Amino acid sequence: MKKRALVISGGGGKGAFAGGMVEFLTQEMKIEYDLFIGTSTGALISTLLCADKIDIAKQAFTTTSQSDIFSVDPFKIIKNKYGTSLKLNHFNIIKQFINKRKTFGESKNLRNLIAKFFKKEYFESIEFQSKEVFISTSNISKNELEYKKLQDFSYEDVIDWIWISCNYAPFMSVVEKEKNHYVDGGFADFIGINKAIQEGATHIDAIVLETKENLVNHTNFNNPFSSIFRINEFMFNKIKDLEIELAVKDCQLKKIDLKLYYLPYILTDNSLIFEPEVMKKWWNEGFIYMSNYVFMH
Repeated sequence: MKKRALVISGGGGKGAFAGGMVEFLTQEMKIEYDLFIGTSTGALISTLLCADKIDIAKQAFTTTSQSDIFSVDPFKIIKNKYGTSLKLNHFNIIKQFINKRKTFGESKNLRNLIAKFFKKEYFESIEFQSKEVFISTSNISKNELEYKKLQDFSYEDVIDWIWISCNYAPFMSVVEKEKNHYVDGGFADFIGINKAIQEGATHIDAIVLETKENLVNHTNFNNPFSSIFRINEFMFNKIKDLEIELAVKDCQLKKIDLKLYYLPYILTDNSLIFEPEVMKKWWNEGFIYMSNYVFMH
């Protein structure tokens, strides 16, 4: 029996590009998926897709701004003729230290945003259907990767797990739940291809929100926080490369049809910048890129 899976990696604001790609696959190509596996930004897209709400996903990823994500923003957005960059918000960071918080910023607004777009009625519409959604989380109390199946939890729990999967520590919240501390699912599993294999997928479409090759050389480390970004990025890339290499071999061995879709170019060097106009552009570019890709292949 065929079982088609859609797997979407983490990538912050770059999730808008994935959304455009998925819109083409589901609306133009009419591909129907039985299994959705999402990490970080991919977790929100996956749950909305399972509820057949690609229009709501588009709204979410093309209207979200920085203040919708952060309740305490550790950054300031700086715009100039060269584009957009982030600088530290020293006042908020110092305030976090004074208040003995676990991280440099807080993302409680993001949880409210997720609940705004993934409504309870959407959850109830997929709670008992055959389609499955898995959300990756990193349990840093137990040092374990944990996948949370949407149908196993209440609505409020699901909102928590999506939010947890998106929390890129130490710039976003560390969440305590069920007596454990959790952060971004990407720290343990950048893209859940192996989970799709374990769940019996025979066809896997995997969207990797990174370029296939490392196309940039970071030379400027202006402060400890830029160093943390680059170290995390290095770690994510190594996890990604190893995961995909092993997954490709496993799929070949088990004769699973695996299609990998990478970003065609570098969208940004900081995925924690959320600008509606830029993300609208990325969504449209994702749609066009996928249409061209399908035509060429």
